[in-house]
Amino acid sequence: MIKNLKMLVLFSALTLGSIVCIQTQPAEARTVKCKLTTNCVYGSEISDRWIKGARFEQKADFQSAIIEYKKAFKASEKLTFPGKTQAQMKLLRACASTGSYASLQGAIAGAEYMKFHQLTAEHTKAAIEISRNKFREVSDAQDEKFPELAGSCP
Repeated sequence: MIKNLKMLVLFSALTLGSIVCIQTQPAEARTVKCKLTTNCVYGSEISDRWIKGARFEQKADFQSAIIEYKKAFKASEKLTFPGKTQAQMKLLRACASTGSYASLQGAIAGAEYMKFHQLTAEHTKAAIEISRNKFREVSDAQDEKFPELAGSCP
């Protein structure tokens, strides 16, 4: 509930200001480079955790994925990049939060499914699909709730 309230406050702040186009800096200009990707828009604490979480999900290790996505969500609250305006940082934080939240909800859905099913190839495949579907469902719901983010996230 508290996390959802924080997201609502963050998104409400976005709607009061104008959305600006974000030009990303090269990875070398950032304070923390990503280790797992060259497309490091959100920094290592978020982008690398999303990648790790997705890798865990592919192995049906949803508990480890949940841990990574929770850390990414928490890091999105503190996301900073030198040279960005306040409006740009609000947008980046909101985008990082929504992506982390959708990923987290997907992993939770996969974990819930696996609680009631044996660890077989068939159930693992189904859990991964459930996780992906939940991610899409939550992402679509967030796009409807916050249309200013739908086409603005890098």
